Amino acid sequence: MRRAVRHAKRKKPGINNGAAANPDRLSELPELLLVHIISLLDMKDAVKTGVLSKKSKKLWTHVDSIVIEHEQENHEEETQNFVSFVDNILMPCNCPNIKKFNLCFFYDGPGKEIVLKWIQCVSRKNVEFLKLEVFNVGEIPECFYSNSSLVKLEIHSLTMGSLGSHLVRWTSLKSLYLFEVSTNDEQIAQIFLGSAMLETEILRRVWFVTRLDVISPSLKTLKLLEFEANKIYDPWKLLLLGFIN
Repeated sequence: MRRAVRHAKRKKPGINNGAAANPDRLSELPELLLVHIISLLDMKDAVKTGVLSKKSKKLWTHVDSIVIEHEQENHEEETQNFVSFVDNILMPCNCPNIKKFNLCFFYDGPGKEIVLKWIQCVSRKNVEFLKLEVFNVGEIPECFYSNSSLVKLEIHSLTMGSLGSHLVRWTSLKSLYLFEVSTNDEQIAQIFLGSAMLETEILRRVWFVTRLDVISPSLKTLKLLEFEANKIYDPWKLLLLGFIN
Protein backbone atom coordinates (compact mmCIF):
# COMPACT_ATOMS: atom_id res chain seq x y z
CA MET A 1 0.00 0.00 0.00
CA ARG A 2 1.46 3.22 -1.06
CA ARG A 3 1.60 6.02 1.36
CA ALA A 4 0.09 9.24 0.24
CA VAL A 5 2.77 11.83 0.13
CA ARG A 6 1.72 15.40 0.48
CA HIS A 7 4.02 17.98 -0.92
CA ALA A 8 3.94 21.29 0.85
CA LYS A 9 3.57 24.21 -1.46
CA ARG A 10 6.77 26.07 -1.75
CA LYS A 11 6.63 29.80 -1.36
CA LYS A 12 7.92 31.66 -4.31
CA PRO A 13 10.90 33.76 -3.38
CA GLY A 14 10.37 37.49 -3.20
CA ILE A 15 6.61 37.29 -2.69
CA ASN A 16 5.10 38.13 0.72
CA ASN A 17 1.81 36.61 1.69
CA GLY A 18 -0.73 38.06 4.08
CA ALA A 19 -1.29 41.46 5.57
CA ALA A 20 1.33 40.83 8.25
CA ALA A 21 4.00 40.47 5.58
CA ASN A 22 2.90 43.74 3.93
CA PRO A 23 3.20 46.40 6.60
CA ASP A 24 1.79 49.87 6.03
CA ARG A 25 5.12 51.61 5.61
CA LEU A 26 3.55 55.05 5.28
CA SER A 27 1.99 54.75 8.71
CA GLU A 28 5.44 54.10 10.16
CA LEU A 29 6.62 57.58 9.16
CA PRO A 30 6.28 60.51 11.60
CA GLU A 31 3.11 62.50 11.08
CA LEU A 32 4.96 65.81 10.69
CA LEU A 33 7.08 64.33 7.91
CA LEU A 34 4.01 63.03 6.10
CA VAL A 35 2.32 66.42 6.31
CA HIS A 36 5.45 68.08 4.92
CA ILE A 37 5.61 65.63 2.00
CA ILE A 38 1.93 66.12 1.23
CA SER A 39 2.33 69.91 1.34
CA LEU A 40 4.78 69.69 -1.59
CA LEU A 41 2.08 68.25 -3.85
CA ASP A 42 -0.51 69.98 -5.96
CA MET A 43 -3.65 70.36 -3.82
CA LYS A 44 -5.66 67.92 -5.93
CA ASP A 45 -2.95 65.30 -5.51
CA ALA A 46 -2.62 66.11 -1.81
CA VAL A 47 -6.28 65.28 -1.26
CA LYS A 48 -5.84 61.96 -3.08
CA THR A 49 -3.20 60.84 -0.54
CA GLY A 50 -6.05 60.19 1.85
CA VAL A 51 -6.58 56.75 0.29
CA LEU A 52 -2.97 55.60 0.68
CA SER A 53 -3.14 54.58 4.32
CA LYS A 54 -5.22 54.91 7.45
CA LYS A 55 -2.76 57.37 8.92
CA SER A 56 -2.75 59.63 5.87
CA LYS A 57 -6.52 59.73 5.53
CA LYS A 58 -6.94 63.28 6.86
CA LEU A 59 -3.36 64.53 6.91
CA TRP A 60 -3.94 66.74 3.88
CA THR A 61 -6.21 68.91 6.05
CA HIS A 62 -3.13 69.92 8.06
CA VAL A 63 -0.98 71.26 5.21
CA ASP A 64 0.11 74.87 5.68
CA SER A 65 0.77 75.69 2.01
CA ILE A 66 -2.25 75.74 -0.32
CA VAL A 67 -2.00 76.61 -4.01
CA ILE A 68 -5.24 76.45 -6.01
CA GLU A 69 -5.46 77.48 -9.65
CA HIS A 70 -8.31 77.35 -12.13
CA GLU A 71 -7.91 78.11 -15.82
CA GLN A 72 -10.08 80.75 -17.44
CA GLU A 73 -12.99 80.13 -19.78
CA ASN A 74 -13.77 76.61 -18.65
CA HIS A 75 -17.25 75.15 -18.93
CA GLU A 76 -19.78 76.10 -16.28
CA GLU A 77 -19.95 72.53 -14.97
CA GLU A 78 -16.16 72.42 -14.52
CA THR A 79 -16.26 75.76 -12.72
CA GLN A 80 -18.94 74.55 -10.33
CA ASN A 81 -16.94 71.40 -9.66
CA PHE A 82 -13.92 73.55 -8.91
CA VAL A 83 -15.96 75.69 -6.49
CA SER A 84 -17.10 72.56 -4.66
CA PHE A 85 -13.53 71.26 -4.59
CA VAL A 86 -12.14 74.42 -2.97
CA ASP A 87 -15.03 74.58 -0.53
CA ASN A 88 -14.34 71.01 0.53
CA ILE A 89 -10.66 71.85 1.06
CA LEU A 90 -10.99 75.00 3.13
CA MET A 91 -13.93 74.09 5.33
CA PRO A 92 -12.28 71.01 6.93
CA CYS A 93 -8.82 72.65 7.04
CA ASN A 94 -7.29 71.88 10.44
CA CYS A 95 -4.14 73.95 10.06
CA PRO A 96 -4.34 76.89 12.52
CA ASN A 97 -1.52 78.80 10.80
CA ILE A 98 -1.36 78.83 6.99
CA LYS A 99 2.03 79.91 5.68
CA LYS A 100 0.97 80.31 2.06
CA PHE A 101 -2.35 80.54 0.26
CA ASN A 102 -2.43 81.16 -3.49
CA LEU A 103 -5.79 81.35 -5.26
CA CYS A 104 -6.04 82.01 -9.01
CA PHE A 105 -9.63 81.93 -10.20
CA PHE A 106 -11.74 83.54 -12.92
CA TYR A 107 -15.41 83.31 -12.01
CA ASP A 108 -18.34 84.72 -13.96
CA GLY A 109 -21.23 82.79 -12.48
CA PRO A 110 -23.78 83.08 -9.66
CA GLY A 111 -22.87 82.75 -6.00
CA LYS A 112 -19.73 84.89 -6.03
CA GLU A 113 -20.02 85.27 -2.25
CA ILE A 114 -18.50 81.79 -1.91
CA VAL A 115 -15.15 83.19 -3.11
CA LEU A 116 -15.32 85.98 -0.54
CA LYS A 117 -16.03 83.33 2.09
CA TRP A 118 -12.78 81.60 1.12
CA ILE A 119 -10.88 84.87 1.65
CA GLN A 120 -12.50 85.25 5.07
CA CYS A 121 -11.59 81.67 5.93
CA VAL A 122 -7.86 81.97 5.21
CA SER A 123 -7.73 85.40 6.87
CA ARG A 124 -8.80 83.71 10.09
CA LYS A 125 -6.14 81.02 9.71
CA ASN A 126 -3.26 83.44 10.39
CA VAL A 127 -2.06 83.29 6.79
CA GLU A 128 1.44 84.75 6.25
CA PHE A 129 1.74 84.88 2.44
CA LEU A 130 -1.50 85.53 0.60
CA LYS A 131 -1.77 85.78 -3.18
CA LEU A 132 -5.18 86.42 -4.71
CA GLU A 133 -5.72 86.45 -8.47
CA VAL A 134 -9.48 86.45 -8.29
CA PHE A 135 -11.27 88.00 -11.23
CA ASN A 136 -14.78 89.42 -11.25
CA VAL A 137 -15.94 88.54 -7.73
CA GLY A 138 -16.59 91.93 -6.14
CA GLU A 139 -15.19 93.68 -3.09
CA ILE A 140 -12.78 92.35 -0.49
CA PRO A 141 -14.57 91.68 2.84
CA GLU A 142 -13.94 94.12 5.71
CA CYS A 143 -12.47 91.45 8.01
CA PHE A 144 -9.61 91.10 5.53
CA TYR A 145 -8.15 94.45 6.62
CA SER A 146 -7.56 93.33 10.22
CA ASN A 147 -4.88 90.69 9.84
CA SER A 148 -1.81 90.86 12.04
CA SER A 149 -0.25 87.68 10.59
CA LEU A 150 0.18 88.85 6.96
CA VAL A 151 3.81 89.26 5.94
CA LYS A 152 3.46 89.24 2.14
CA LEU A 153 0.34 90.18 0.18
CA GLU A 154 -0.36 90.14 -3.57
CA ILE A 155 -3.76 91.17 -4.91
CA HIS A 156 -4.74 90.98 -8.58
CA SER A 157 -7.95 92.29 -10.16
CA LEU A 158 -10.00 92.85 -7.03
CA THR A 159 -11.89 95.83 -5.67
CA MET A 160 -10.88 97.10 -2.26
CA GLY A 161 -14.24 97.60 -0.58
CA SER A 162 -15.27 100.48 1.62
CA LEU A 163 -13.40 100.46 4.91
CA GLY A 164 -16.17 102.30 6.73
CA SER A 165 -15.16 102.67 10.37
CA HIS A 166 -12.61 99.85 10.03
CA LEU A 167 -8.91 100.62 9.98
CA VAL A 168 -6.20 98.68 8.17
CA ARG A 169 -4.24 96.60 10.67
CA TRP A 170 -1.54 94.79 8.72
CA THR A 171 0.97 95.12 11.53
CA SER A 172 3.36 92.43 10.22
CA LEU A 173 3.11 93.21 6.50
CA LYS A 174 6.48 93.75 4.80
CA SER A 175 5.65 93.33 1.09
CA LEU A 176 2.57 94.51 -0.83
CA TYR A 177 1.84 94.13 -4.55
CA LEU A 178 -1.38 95.52 -6.05
CA PHE A 179 -2.12 94.82 -9.72
CA GLU A 180 -5.23 96.07 -11.55
CA VAL A 181 -6.90 96.82 -8.24
CA SER A 182 -9.69 99.37 -7.85
CA THR A 183 -9.07 101.54 -4.80
CA ASN A 184 -8.89 105.23 -3.88
CA ASP A 185 -6.70 107.82 -2.18
CA GLU A 186 -8.13 107.25 1.29
CA GLN A 187 -7.65 103.47 1.17
CA ILE A 188 -4.04 103.75 0.01
CA ALA A 189 -3.36 106.23 2.81
CA GLN A 190 -4.93 103.82 5.31
CA ILE A 191 -2.69 101.03 4.05
CA PHE A 192 0.43 103.07 4.79
CA LEU A 193 -0.87 104.07 8.22
CA GLY A 194 -1.84 100.50 9.10
CA SER A 195 1.31 98.82 7.79
CA ALA A 196 4.08 100.07 10.05
CA MET A 197 6.49 97.29 8.98
CA LEU A 198 5.99 97.75 5.22
CA GLU A 199 9.31 97.64 3.33
CA THR A 200 8.27 97.04 -0.29
CA GLU A 201 5.21 98.30 -2.16
CA ILE A 202 4.54 97.78 -5.85
CA LEU A 203 1.51 99.41 -7.48
CA ARG A 204 0.74 98.40 -11.04
CA ARG A 205 -2.29 99.68 -12.95
CA VAL A 206 -4.03 100.70 -9.75
CA TRP A 207 -7.17 102.62 -10.66
CA PHE A 208 -8.86 105.70 -9.17
CA VAL A 209 -5.84 106.90 -7.21
CA THR A 210 -5.12 110.59 -7.76
CA ARG A 211 -2.89 111.33 -4.80
CA LEU A 212 -0.29 109.17 -3.10
CA ASP A 213 0.79 110.23 0.37
CA VAL A 214 3.74 108.10 1.39
CA ILE A 215 4.45 108.39 5.10
CA SER A 216 6.40 105.34 6.15
CA PRO A 217 9.64 105.14 8.15
CA SER A 218 10.18 101.48 7.17
CA LEU A 219 9.55 101.70 3.40
CA LYS A 220 12.64 100.82 1.36
CA THR A 221 11.18 100.25 -2.12
CA LEU A 222 8.24 101.92 -3.87
CA LYS A 223 7.50 101.05 -7.50
CA LEU A 224 4.78 102.66 -9.62
CA LEU A 225 4.30 100.68 -12.82
CA GLU A 226 2.25 101.29 -15.98
CA PHE A 227 0.44 104.47 -15.10
CA GLU A 228 1.26 106.46 -18.24
CA ALA A 229 -1.41 108.88 -19.43
CA ASN A 230 -1.75 107.15 -22.79
CA LYS A 231 -3.17 104.02 -21.19
CA ILE A 232 -6.88 103.31 -21.62
CA TYR A 233 -7.52 103.40 -17.88
CA ASP A 234 -7.60 106.52 -15.74
CA PRO A 235 -4.17 108.18 -15.60
CA TRP A 236 -2.71 108.95 -12.21
CA LYS A 237 -1.96 112.37 -10.82
CA LEU A 238 0.51 111.53 -8.12
CA LEU A 239 1.92 113.57 -5.29
CA LEU A 240 4.54 111.94 -3.11
CA LEU A 241 4.70 113.37 0.38
CA GLY A 242 6.74 112.53 3.41
CA PHE A 243 8.75 109.62 2.04
CA ILE A 244 10.76 109.08 5.20
CA ASN A 245 13.64 106.66 4.99
